[in-house]
Amino acid sequence: MAENLLSTVANARSFTRIFDALARVHTPALIWHARGGERIELSGRVFMNWVAKSANLLVNECEVTEESGVQITAPLHWRFLVLACATLYAGGCFDDEEPLVGASDTTDHAQNLNNPDYLLLVDRGPLSMRYLGNFHEAKSMIDAEVLDFCALVRSEADQFIGLPASTSAPVGNNLTSAELTARVLSRAHEHAGHDYRLPSGERALALRLRLPSEFDSAPSALTIVTEALACLIAGYAVFLPDPLADFTDTELDPLLRSERALDLTLSHSLENGSVVRSEGKKTAADSHKKNPPLYDSLFIYERLPVEGLSTSVISTFCCERWACAAGSTTGTDPVNTPVAWFRMYPNSSCSVASPSSTCLRCLP
Repeated sequence: MAENLLSTVANARSFTRIFDALARVHTPALIWHARGGERIELSGRVFMNWVAKSANLLVNECEVTEESGVQITAPLHWRFLVLACATLYAGGCFDDEEPLVGASDTTDHAQNLNNPDYLLLVDRGPLSMRYLGNFHEAKSMIDAEVLDFCALVRSEADQFIGLPASTSAPVGNNLTSAELTARVLSRAHEHAGHDYRLPSGERALALRLRLPSEFDSAPSALTIVTEALACLIAGYAVFLPDPLADFTDTELDPLLRSERALDLTLSHSLENGSVVRSEGKKTAADSHKKNPPLYDSLFIYERLPVEGLSTSVISTFCCERWACAAGSTTGTDPVNTPVAWFRMYPNSSCSVASPSSTCLRCLP
C-alpha cells in the first residue's frame, strides 16, 4: 500500500496541491495490463512527470488556457488518463460542445470529436515513440491541426511551467475546479475508511475501480479522473486492465493476485468493514440490507441521461448525502425528480422525498 496523502491534501481547493503531493510518491500509482504480457507500472512521481509533460504540450502546442475545452474519445488507456489529468493541470475544461483540443487513438474514434481546432493522436502501444496509425489519413480526413502526442510529449519540460488554474475555473459538467477537488477528496476519504483486503486476508495494495470503459463524454472523463485520483490519494495504486483486451476472469485473477489488487467491480460483500470477493452474484439491494452504512459508497460511476436531469456524474450513492443526484439540472429540483440510478437496475426508479431517503433504500 502506497502513502496515504489525505493529511497532506486535506485542505486542497485545486488540483495543483494534489498533483504536487503525488509527484513525491515513489511507490506504484498506476499498473496497466494489456494483451501479450504488456505491463506498465508508473510510480506517483513518474505518473506526474507524464501529466506535467502533457500539460505543457497542451499549453505550448495547443494554446490551452484556463477554460479551454478538451474532448477525449477513446477506450480507456493509461495515456488518456494522463491526458485527462493534464487537462485539469493546465486549467482546461472537459467540453463536448466546443472543444479547442480533441484527443483520440484512431481516426474512427476521432470522427466522434466535435470539430476541435487541434487533434492529438495517441498511440496505445506500450513504448510508442510516435503514432503508429495512418497519420496522413487523419490529416486528410479531419479539419484540424493534427499532432502526434507520443512524438511530442517527451520533449516537454518535466515540471509544469504554466500558471496554476484558479479554484473557480470550470472543469466541465457545470463543476468548478474547487468543487471537483472536493468531490475527489470525499471519495478518497471513503476509500480510506475501508480496510480493503484480498481473499487471502492480506491488505490490498491496488484497486481495480468500477470505471467507464471509455472516454466518450465530459461526464465520463470527470468520473475516471475523480475515481483514479481518489484511489491514489487514499494510498492505493490503480490497477487498470486494457478494456480492449477483454480479459476473462480466469486470465485476470492471476494478474490481480500478482499485484495484490482487489477487484472492486466484483466486490459484493463486506465483512468486518473489509471488502472481499464473494462467490456468486448478489444484488445491490441484498448487500445494502446486510451493510447499509458502508456499502452505499461502493455503488457509483454510471453516467445516465435522465429526463428532467442533465447528464451528470453519479459520484456517490450515500443515503446520508443526496449527492447521488450530483450534477446540473434542467429546470427541476433533483430531490423531486424520478431518477433511474444506475444501469445495473434499469427499471428501478426513485422519487426522492428528502435527502435521507435516496438510492438503494428505494430499490425493491
